[in-house]
Amino acid sequence: MQKVVMYCRKSSEGDERQVQSLDDQQRELQAFVDRFNGYARSSDEKLNVVEILSESCSAKKVGQRAIFNQMIVNAEKGKYDYILVWSIDRISRNGGDIEQIIPLLESGKIKQVRTPSQEFRNIPFEKYMLSAGVASAKLENDQKGVNVVRGLKTKIRDGNWIGCARVGYQNFGDKKGKRWVDKDPERFDIVKRCWELFATGAYSVPEIKAKAEELGLRSKPSAKKAEGSRVGINTYYGMFREVFYTGKMQVGKEAGVKLLPELKEMILRGEMQGEINETYVVVKGNHPPMVSDDLFYRVQQILKSRGLDHHCATPRIKDFLFAGLILCGTCRFAVVMEEKSRYKCSHCRKWMTHSNTKLPPTHCKNCQELLTQEVLDNHRYHCYAHCSGKKNGNKICVQTYDHKNKPKYSVQVADLEAQVDETLGRLEMDEETYGYCIEMLKDEHFQNKILQNNSLAALQKDQKLIKNKLDNLVEMRLNKEIDGDLFATKKTELEASQKEVMKQLEKFNQKNTDWVEHTEEFLNAASRARYAFKHGDKQTKREILRSIGSNLFLEGGKLRFEFRKPFDILLKEPPKQALNTAQQNQKFEPEKTPESAAKAFSGVKISEWLPRLGSNQ
Repeated sequence: MQKVVMYCRKSSEGDERQVQSLDDQQRELQAFVDRFNGYARSSDEKLNVVEILSESCSAKKVGQRAIFNQMIVNAEKGKYDYILVWSIDRISRNGGDIEQIIPLLESGKIKQVRTPSQEFRNIPFEKYMLSAGVASAKLENDQKGVNVVRGLKTKIRDGNWIGCARVGYQNFGDKKGKRWVDKDPERFDIVKRCWELFATGAYSVPEIKAKAEELGLRSKPSAKKAEGSRVGINTYYGMFREVFYTGKMQVGKEAGVKLLPELKEMILRGEMQGEINETYVVVKGNHPPMVSDDLFYRVQQILKSRGLDHHCATPRIKDFLFAGLILCGTCRFAVVMEEKSRYKCSHCRKWMTHSNTKLPPTHCKNCQELLTQEVLDNHRYHCYAHCSGKKNGNKICVQTYDHKNKPKYSVQVADLEAQVDETLGRLEMDEETYGYCIEMLKDEHFQNKILQNNSLAALQKDQKLIKNKLDNLVEMRLNKEIDGDLFATKKTELEASQKEVMKQLEKFNQKNTDWVEHTEEFLNAASRARYAFKHGDKQTKREILRSIGSNLFLEGGKLRFEFRKPFDILLKEPPKQALNTAQQNQKFEPEKTPESAAKAFSGVKISEWLPRLGSNQ
């Protein structure tokens, strides 16, 4: 009997989609095996299913299916004679996976790849049909992708939402395939009331959730949620950041990422009205708005003041200089910035520390007296940097917190800037040294230019000479002065020489002969880095740190980092002053005389003499 592996595949990995697909394939293939065995003339021709393999994975990309890869390994070991599938596109929708099947047919490890209607053996035409079937499946898949993208662009241009409706709205459709988003009659008014309550600033998000549940807000039934289940707290946080409720559509973050470049071009060409941002676009939708623009931006300001504006246009974190650039030198976790304000009470004359820099304190923490406006105006602001204190395995970083729950090593950002300024001072050079370096660069560039021009002239001369030889050779052949064999041989040699010269010319033209300009820019950046860091804004300082330094670590209150290439070259032997003319003419090594050589040799300790005299004594 022939050993058969039955391979079934469905594209979707979700349990709620194509639920019956694998069972249907297996049922159809088993029915085919039963029919085939019924018509078999001998027991050797009958099919024996030794293994049934099923998986839910897309075959669009190469090497993504674990069960398919295991089937190939078993086939190479001779475990199967036949591979039985419901259709060719179940095997693969790319050319890479089918290239593993055809060598198995050619080597005889697999006799056939069968479907209920076709068989593919080690015959040229059948192998071609097998490859053509996979190519056809790939073409169909690619065309579906193009059509889907075109349809989504059309929907967005017409103002129709391309995803699932938000809470308070509902997706509708008719029998002709038209889809749109409109008010949810059960939830629209409740969600609108939630917006109005939150805009007052008197309620938190959990309190809004409790109010909505009192009003009867429940989630819509779906495959994962039963009807009447509660709406999660994260849904409320996302709802108050969603511009969808103003009648607009934000496309690019959650839905339509691949459409973003084309949508931006459509807006720039005037085919569609919208606002362009870096990671998304905002266009007008056809669904009815729930809140006005003023109420929406009032809610955003409340979220911003509470630190909940993670997906708004405003930045998520404060604009700290070293945020995201420094790691802890001990545990390699992030170094965080912490703001604090200090106030001196006018009653007890003691200093107090307040962590919330947005809302000032009202009473003194020491004497509980009311703070005056003068005290609030004359506060001191400090920003500290310290290890985030996260656990590394079962151990806590030694630079995190002590027994008083305070960071052991907490450094002010101003001190970090001073340390960076001191480190960048190592790159500085005086004007005399800078001028000397530039003059040496220009002189070297002039000498290299002469050599390059001479090399270019020689290559152009060789190219012209070879061309003349080819012309003379063709003329001699036309005059029948040489035969065809000699003409072909000489022509091949000359064309090879011409190709080599052309390759050298192309390589020569690709060389950057203006390297002196780039070197001068490098010296300018290195010598002026300290001044730019000291007087520039935060963005400029960040760019300097990223371009010049790398591996910034904070350890023991000290900031250390490495200089990137080629800036590290200037630190090996930093120039003190420019060489004068006498120093330039001075030889770096003294002349060797017999006396100096004997003096140098007398101090050398030789551990082992040569076994015989040298040939050059």
